[in-house]
Amino acid sequence: MRQVKKATEAEIADFLGWDMKELRKKKFYIECFYIESLFKQVLDNDDSKTMIIDTIEDRRVKSSDDEVDFEVQKSVLHSEMEKLGKKDKKIIQLYFFEDVTLKKIGEELELTESRISQLLKSIKLLLKDNKILERIYAG
Repeated sequence: MRQVKKATEAEIADFLGWDMKELRKKKFYIECFYIESLFKQVLDNDDSKTMIIDTIEDRRVKSSDDEVDFEVQKSVLHSEMEKLGKKDKKIIQLYFFEDVTLKKIGEELELTESRISQLLKSIKLLLKDNKILERIYAG
């Protein structure tokens, strides 16, 4: 069996392209974190035992509040889209709601990818100037 030599701090720093000060700084930050098993049992307020993993929120699961917020945001965006021109609406629809690339949008509208990018930026600025994005994200 081949023995593997443990790398020195100097070798690690050299490999990463850092000086020793930078290596020790990063090492210190890493060592600040305490790692605990997610399956460790902890006591609840009622003295029952629960595993740490059971106390972590699963963000993939949407709550009814999330769904309501999303519907409000969609409603605000749709009402503001009515104020946009036909081409701008099409760009928003394709880019944000259908995940079409700028290149494909350009082909469909017979414009360059660069021009679509410019139009998209100006639409975003218009929405930002009218505080639409703030209203959407404020819920």
